Amino acid sequence: MRTISSTICGLLLLVANNLQAEGGLYGAFFGEEHDFVCYTSVHRNFFLAIFAGVLVAGIFAWSRFRLKNRTAKELSLKNKLIEEQNKDILDSIRYASRLQQALEPDHTSLKKVLPESLFFLKPRDIVGGDFYFAEEHKGKIVIAAIDCTGHGVPGAFLTFIGHNALRNALEKTGSLDPSVIIDAMNSEVKNSLGQQRPENELNDGMEVGLCVYDRATRNLQYAGAGTALYLVRSGKVEEVKAAKCSVGSIQDHVVAPPPTHTITLSDGETFYMSSDGIADQFGGPDGKKFQRDRLKKLLEEISSHSLSKQKEILSERISSWMEGHQQTDDMLLVGVRV
Repeated sequence: MRTISSTICGLLLLVANNLQAEGGLYGAFFGEEHDFVCYTSVHRNFFLAIFAGVLVAGIFAWSRFRLKNRTAKELSLKNKLIEEQNKDILDSIRYASRLQQALEPDHTSLKKVLPESLFFLKPRDIVGGDFYFAEEHKGKIVIAAIDCTGHGVPGAFLTFIGHNALRNALEKTGSLDPSVIIDAMNSEVKNSLGQQRPENELNDGMEVGLCVYDRATRNLQYAGAGTALYLVRSGKVEEVKAAKCSVGSIQDHVVAPPPTHTITLSDGETFYMSSDGIADQFGGPDGKKFQRDRLKKLLEEISSHSLSKQKEILSERISSWMEGHQQTDDMLLVGVRV
């Protein structure tokens, strides 16, 4: 651009010098036959300057226009490429969501063994790190609520490891003691993530609440690694605290698996397990966390309703609490009524 402008100015200067050498630049008014008016050198240079300025400005505007068009085309191509890449990524994640949903229990079979049950799962993203397990083994029902480290794609990867670890623990141990199952899960997850190797710094894992319910005796056995049990009796919530540990990850302070608690249930009593996503969700008029105490009060409030109605109310309350705030984590609540 600068080279073109310099060349044009040079040519204009050369023309001006030639005209000056030949006697100046003349203009004539059409009047009498021999009347001529000569423009002075000052006028001549003024007109030349205006002409040169307009020419240079035109060339500059034209160059800017071309540059702007070229930039717009390049930007359009890049945006189109980004849109295609995003579509491919989203399509892959949506397909992964279908695979993750395949881990969920068959709801038709589930209703047969647990006719009064509640399974509320709300991932933060398309896929998430929370999942639940419910299946009959040796005449008893194994129920688990599992919260893996993180959310989104990393959390979803861990759900497959956790699901596989739980199934392997049930098959290899042959035990229906929740403490034994969680201990076996811990070893499975550590092996899968290579956490037994000293050089491996991958410190991910999962919090697990595991119940084994015997319908014949109405005995409930529970063990929790980071996930507590809420028992609603006569409209009041009793909390059975979980051990301060997790399945997987490096925990030098943990020397034993979480203990098993045995509880005898009566008709109408309900037990729940929840990930921390609900309690940690920001919202309300002051933008604070929902917290466990508020969750327990909500469970007491809705305890007289059917489990299907409870799920509906729970979903509405959480949505209302979140209004104006983004979901911060995956949410999971599992409930079973005797």
